[in-house]
Amino acid sequence: MSPRARRWTLRLLGAVLAVAVAVITAALSRVPWSAERSERALVRLSWRAPIARVEECRTLTGEELSRLPLHMRKPEVCEGRLLPYVLSIEVDEEEVLEETLLPSEPGRIGPCTCSGS
Repeated sequence: MSPRARRWTLRLLGAVLAVAVAVITAALSRVPWSAERSERALVRLSWRAPIARVEECRTLTGEELSRLPLHMRKPEVCEGRLLPYVLSIEVDEEEVLEETLLPSEPGRIGPCTCSGS
């Protein structure tokens, strides 16, 4: 088989395969499906937000500075804490869940987890 004939054969095979996949996808999209009936609903929420951090800074005294190695001397030292998130879910104006969530890792954007009944 010549290279030209081989190319045409591969193109034809690719076109037939593409049409077959499209037909199968269209046929499967018409198959009826229904979700399982349940007395409870499941809601999954996902979001990403910057971690809120509160810092309290103070100026070091001369004595405190003198006790530190030269490479660690900063005139001001800051200590911080992470602020929690409050997740509140209402259904038909009735609160079904209120939970306080703490960020997972200090200094990073990360997931918070909670579970409710």
